[in-house]
Amino acid sequence: MRQNVDEVKKALDKHGYSINNIICNVMKKFNFKTLCWKSEISKKAGYSATEIIILLVMFPLIILSSVHAFYKSEYQKTTEMKKDVIYRLKNNDKLPWRTLLYKVSKEISATDQPIGVRNSKIYCYKK
Repeated sequence: MRQNVDEVKKALDKHGYSINNIICNVMKKFNFKTLCWKSEISKKAGYSATEIIILLVMFPLIILSSVHAFYKSEYQKTTEMKKDVIYRLKNNDKLPWRTLLYKVSKEISATDQPIGVRNSKIYCYKK
């Protein structure tokens, strides 16, 4: 899987972006905060659910496999969040995770299609 890192390295060298800027740009392009809000994912107090989910989405991008790995790495300095905050959100079965996943996949598929096709329905089966 790590054989194709040359392509990523070329993109980073070409654009001169840091990985943080690329991740932020992707989150903005997909309106991730809006997708979380439309999915009705929220918390009453503390860190916003969107902040926590964005942190979780970044784990594979910074080659971390778990919350534990994040807090054992140097990346833990990027946030003041404690690991319990993340675990509580991950283990909350009342949050509509499937709705969020559906909205994210719909947004990604919309960016792959021409503008006139974006409002068409997504089917899980062939018509």
